[in-house]
Amino acid sequence: MAARYLDRLQNIYDMVSYTLAGYRKTSESDYDEFAQQLQVMPRQPARLSYEEVKPASEQWLLRNTLSDGLAIVMPVLEDARTICALCDFKGSGNKDPEQLNEIASNQRAEFLQQEIDKKFEIL
Repeated sequence: MAARYLDRLQNIYDMVSYTLAGYRKTSESDYDEFAQQLQVMPRQPARLSYEEVKPASEQWLLRNTLSDGLAIVMPVLEDARTICALCDFKGSGNKDPEQLNEIASNQRAEFLQQEIDKKFEIL
């Protein structure tokens, strides 16, 4: 289970590393040349200058990297909650199938509705 999440994090790390490596080597002339090669540009007068696009693309990359990272964290938190609840269930000696179903479905749905700080509190 951990490998699945770590593989996804590695994938994000690789994409950020690749993007930043290229970003460091891009010049204003590279940006202009590439933009001119595109056959369709939505609105040429609104095109960002090189000085504007650099910080905007950094913010875009950061925002998307954080979003992807959080998208990974949510399933990890849910899996951790389920595993902890199942360990408690097993440790208590309880064998009630309804209680097991409660852990797997209803408690899962309730957990997913919580704010992230509440999820950490629950865990």
